[in-house]
Amino acid sequence: MLFRSDINQNLIDGFAEYLSIDLNMASNGSGKYMKTFRTMMNYAKQKKHISSDVLAENKVRVTKETPDNIYLNEVDIEDMMKIKEFDSDLQEIVRDLFVIGCKTGLRFSDYSTLTAQKINNGFIHLTQQKTQGRVTIPIHPIVAEILAKYPDGLPKCPPNQVFNRYLKEIGKKLPQLDVAFEKILTRAGKPDPVTYKKYMLLQSHTARRSFCTNEYLNGTPTITIMAISGHKSEKSFIAYIKADSLQHAILMMKGWQERTKKKDDNTDPEEVAA
Repeated sequence: MLFRSDINQNLIDGFAEYLSIDLNMASNGSGKYMKTFRTMMNYAKQKKHISSDVLAENKVRVTKETPDNIYLNEVDIEDMMKIKEFDSDLQEIVRDLFVIGCKTGLRFSDYSTLTAQKINNGFIHLTQQKTQGRVTIPIHPIVAEILAKYPDGLPKCPPNQVFNRYLKEIGKKLPQLDVAFEKILTRAGKPDPVTYKKYMLLQSHTARRSFCTNEYLNGTPTITIMAISGHKSEKSFIAYIKADSLQHAILMMKGWQERTKKKDDNTDPEEVAA
């Protein structure tokens, strides 16, 4: 049994070490438990079971890292739409709903329950289930194509776990996803790289991340993407998208080219002649 007098920095650090070393948890996994521990301490303070001094003198460190999650670029999504042979009708339904997520930025809880009542005059209007935030999203031509397939409304979506299993099977059909991808997590303070096939990392949430990343790389203003995705801060949004260093370099190069072209277009012909 743990008593209030037992709460000290050694106990807190020992619990963190047990999670990360003895249980070999990744940083985000142990971080969730430490966050809960901190919440319990704050609750105990509110109930006057422990004094404010206990919180002031002892620090609960919550570890968090941004894992290497994949996203699908626009070519990947287009190729997925070109798949015509499926192992089952449900597999095609999963593909269609996933692509809707890729082109709307909706979370699984929202794109899996999308109904005709939420669609009007080329826009999707809905209140996000997770945040209760109201969003308006333009219907992409690919989304319109999918909706036209189901004049009586989108079919029922399978549970998330089943959805993810079928999604991996679909991803395996694309050669560009049947390649190695190294995912690095931190365990016991050290990088722990694990290699997967890229399609093995597909999950329902990949759709939303793909939307945000692709729109960012296409030059859509961050504030516009956030208005649709529901991100509250630019910091969290930038951490969320998955543009790698090469893609950022390409973005910079495009910016240089556009500025050079604009400068050339604004050059006075008489100055050039002189």
